[in-house]
Amino acid sequence: MKYTFFYIDPGTGSLLISLIGGAAMTFAYSLRKLLKQLYSIVAGRRYTSHSNLPGEIVFYSEGGKYWNVFNPVLKELNRLNRVAFYFTSDKNDPGLFSNYDAITSVYIGNMTQAFHVLNNMRCNLLVSTTPQLNILSWKRSKSVKHYSYIMHSPIDIHSYKYFAFDYFDSILCSSQQQMRDIRELENIRSMNNRILYNTGCTYYDESVAVNSGSREHVLIAPTWGERSFLPSHGVKIIHTLLSNNIKIKLRPHPQSWISDKETLAIVSNKFLDNPMFEFDNEKDVIKSLANSRAVICDINSGLVFDNILYHKRPVVAFDFGWKSIGYESYYLSKETSTKELLDKGGAIINEDNLSSIGEIIKDLDGFTLEDINPNEFVFNFQNAGNVAAQQILDISDKIS
Repeated sequence: MKYTFFYIDPGTGSLLISLIGGAAMTFAYSLRKLLKQLYSIVAGRRYTSHSNLPGEIVFYSEGGKYWNVFNPVLKELNRLNRVAFYFTSDKNDPGLFSNYDAITSVYIGNMTQAFHVLNNMRCNLLVSTTPQLNILSWKRSKSVKHYSYIMHSPIDIHSYKYFAFDYFDSILCSSQQQMRDIRELENIRSMNNRILYNTGCTYYDESVAVNSGSREHVLIAPTWGERSFLPSHGVKIIHTLLSNNIKIKLRPHPQSWISDKETLAIVSNKFLDNPMFEFDNEKDVIKSLANSRAVICDINSGLVFDNILYHKRPVVAFDFGWKSIGYESYYLSKETSTKELLDKGGAIINEDNLSSIGEIIKDLDGFTLEDINPNEFVFNFQNAGNVAAQQILDISDKIS
């Protein structure tokens, strides 16, 4: 019996594998595109590429953590049967699994990949919570008629990086203080005025207060990096509270497990065996906030507003005088409204009175926050999503 053997050298074999793999990927992509086109015909919607959406409204989100900002707006647009596109850089974004008939949700890759799509975008209006348009990797596209920034927090703009909003055409603001400070920056930089809208904080529409616990603990919820008290003062704060027999839950910012991991390792080694201390692992931050006795956070954190205005919990905010170089606060003449709010619903600590934090927490137990009117600090409290949707439609209709 004769056998015939074929020999393929490694270089040729690699080339053949690449060709076969490339052909398979091309076939899969073509099939996927064809299926989308067929679906579009059945659904009655014209298929377009992700970056070619002339005349449409597009929303871009960095990830699922901002879904509670976009959802109230998209819900109202869907109720009005107004078509919009929701792009995200998070494969697990809840927006991808929403069942809104008028909203098309698409994962467009990580932020690097997403910016390639956005920088070549063609649409009527692009709405995002991502600041610093035209400063770093995200550039204005000549084929986008209007860029709008929607505030994702009620905090004043002091803690935003330089030029956060300079290249947007309009800004959906949460408060009068934000509008005031934006106008001041425009004057300093001799800029044309952007269109500013009295919108509000949309995620207040969605939040549901939870009160299933006994509220025996104080929640420590710092931000991360250079604006956080955790690396410089966290250990001392925890030690002082425990010395005052105050039960603690520490909820680090997700980024802290990367940027502040050395500090968290020290905290674990020193306090984890103490029955009065634990890390807060609750997935739902709303539950964590609502079930706490009081909250300790940084003075530039949106938690100050969330706890006092919505959850009606007192807040102790740490102000250690972080350097403002690189942030818009460097240019602004007025202090944040955070301090005004804390006068009504909390306290401010710094290095001078840090040793008294135990007594300060105990004094806050008697605070009554029900008389604080949220509309003094944010627009359209618990109705901002409907307002934002109408404002966005007005913008789109005017530029069509």
